[in-house]
Amino acid sequence: MILKLKFVLVFIVLIFSIYYINTLNRETLIKNELNEALKVLQTNFDITLNHNTIDVNAMDYLFKRNPKIIDIMSKATTANEEQRAKLRKNSLQLSIYKI
Repeated sequence: MILKLKFVLVFIVLIFSIYYINTLNRETLIKNELNEALKVLQTNFDITLNHNTIDVNAMDYLFKRNPKIIDIMSKATTANEEQRAKLRKNSLQLSIYKI
């Protein structure tokens, strides 16, 4: 009887220890996966931010260098499609290879 009780106690302790180890391991795996996902998202954000900064700086430099583009852009807000096509062509001619 005492031997059976010892086996049952050892079995119960073993079951609880395996459950604890699995729970701890699962939480560690989840944390590692989330950290990796956050690293990837941060890298993507940094790349996008860098590209947007480059674009903004290029447009800022272009507008400061050539005020005609600002005039063309302001005219484009009230222009019809035909006028916008002409304004687009003019703005592209002013901006190509000027940066």
